[in-house]
Amino acid sequence: MITNGIDPKESGLRLYQMLRARDISVLRVADELHIDHSNVYRWLNGRTLPSAEHLYYLAKLLQTDMEVLLVERRWKDG
Repeated sequence: MITNGIDPKESGLRLYQMLRARDISVLRVADELHIDHSNVYRWLNGRTLPSAEHLYYLAKLLQTDMEVLLVERRWKDG
């Protein structure tokens, strides 16, 4: 397998699932990170990725590692 960076859509889906599993709302994330809730929705919809700083705080909030929040884009070689 070859990676081609981070898959924003799959990463957004993973973040959504992790937030939902822990009953953490978009508004709480926005409040904790001191950002507008529309930014969080853009992450969840795969339109953008969180910055490194926001990933750090998301990982802390979700009690996980930053790498867990990101899904690599993959395709088969050949």
